[in-house]
Amino acid sequence: MKKFILPISTIILITAVGYFFRYSLFASQGVLEINTNPPTIVVLNDEPMGITPFKKELKPQRLEIKLLAENNQENILWQGKLPITPSAITLVKYDFGDNEQDNYGEILTFSKTSDNKNGSLLVSSWPDRAVVNLDGETKGYTPILLEKIPPGHHSLELNLAGYNNMVAGVNIVAGFQLNAEIKLAKSEETDNDQEKTDQPSLNEEGMMVTVLSTPTGWLRARSGPGTGFEEVAKVNPGEKYLLLEKNDEWLKIALEDESEGWISAQYGKIED
Repeated sequence: MKKFILPISTIILITAVGYFFRYSLFASQGVLEINTNPPTIVVLNDEPMGITPFKKELKPQRLEIKLLAENNQENILWQGKLPITPSAITLVKYDFGDNEQDNYGEILTFSKTSDNKNGSLLVSSWPDRAVVNLDGETKGYTPILLEKIPPGHHSLELNLAGYNNMVAGVNIVAGFQLNAEIKLAKSEETDNDQEKTDQPSLNEEGMMVTVLSTPTGWLRARSGPGTGFEEVAKVNPGEKYLLLEKNDEWLKIALEDESEGWISAQYGKIED
């Protein structure tokens, strides 16, 4: 699985918080910002408003948004209803491909909460059941609501087999919930590479695997050969496990509790 870093997503989330702080807590207006690739025609409540990139201050409301192809205004590339929240920004960022299945992007909105000491994060994805990691810790699957998050900068990562990893920096604000709706990008792995990954070989010689040093001091063992699978255990550098199966990128090992898990071949040394 390739790791797909979205620096634009990071900028968007940080910018969103910047707008939040620039506006008075009692401001009556919110901000809508839309960025697309390629540029699209923005229609708000059935009224054409211009071409992306687009940014406009608006009164609080639930706004109907359509994004139309420039070369064919009958082609609606995306549409939905999003809230405009006072003192906050609503962001839409999308990349459109030749087919709908090639589209990917994110929608970010803020909503007020009653917890004035912490923030929260609501993460949903398409497809759903993506593994959610916050600051390197697995939290569960999308859709998921994470509450009582300390204000400040955090790292959000979504993993799903067959799709590129999404990594973004998020800034959590006390008293607000950040709502992130993410459409994942399909993986660009070739069919041949996928075949190799999907067809592991059995270990018939009783070989062992030694866990190598990692940047975190531990290594996730997952339920399948890919970062989109859930974590089943953590193993430590120097520990040895019986090798059960292997492919080019993943090693299946027998864990101490008689269960099984897959670890990255990058951090496992096979020994006779």
